[in-house]
Amino acid sequence: MISRFGLGRLFGRRQEHKPKAQQQARPSTAQPISSKWVIPEPGTTILIVDDSKTIQAVLTRQLIRQGYQCISAYDGGSAVEVTRKQKPALILMDVVMPIQNGFQATREIRKDPDPKIANVPVIIMSGNAQPSEELWSVKIKANAFLAKPFEDDELFSNMDRLLYPHVSA
Repeated sequence: MISRFGLGRLFGRRQEHKPKAQQQARPSTAQPISSKWVIPEPGTTILIVDDSKTIQAVLTRQLIRQGYQCISAYDGGSAVEVTRKQKPALILMDVVMPIQNGFQATREIRKDPDPKIANVPVIIMSGNAQPSEELWSVKIKANAFLAKPFEDDELFSNMDRLLYPHVSA
């Protein structure tokens, strides 16, 4: 079954409360969400950039369950700093955030002199699914665009395509 990232999904079931550090430090022992997506190599880290703690929590839970490690940033400026220090395998970048928006942060990452930073795949996530948002995503060289709320299949299909091009069909 394909689920949606949204408030119904978050509040539809009781969740066991774990401190954030425990959630991010240890991979989940639960079964992956689906075997149709690639199970990542241990240590594959995803940077979630969103000013919504709810969206960060939902995405972190889904990604950890599939086998990824997660780190997060609250705004675009922090995202650039974290990317330079942590070198994540992929970035999930919101657009509308305080201090520096997702487009500005992605543009700054793309201009980094270190190719390991400049070439990190970026998936733009936006609650404003306007053609202009998608156009800007292409213009700043983001690798994909997802309109919120999106389905697990949309997220993991794009991640697999970007992280494992030799495996994805």
